[in-house]
Amino acid sequence: MAKQKIYAFWPTEFQSLFAQAGVHIEKPPRFMPNCGFDDIVAEGNKPQIISPQSLLN
Repeated sequence: MAKQKIYAFWPTEFQSLFAQAGVHIEKPPRFMPNCGFDDIVAEGNKPQIISPQSLLN
């Protein structure tokens, strides 16, 4: 059975900053052919931006 693991995907410039600061970021593995990734992505909810709120007093 496959295990699910969560990875953060950072742009290259952030990866460089983390490396300079000595922060180890685990890179996600490459997706295997026929892994069904497209099906998994289609099942989830879309992200919602909740901050910053535009109408704060």
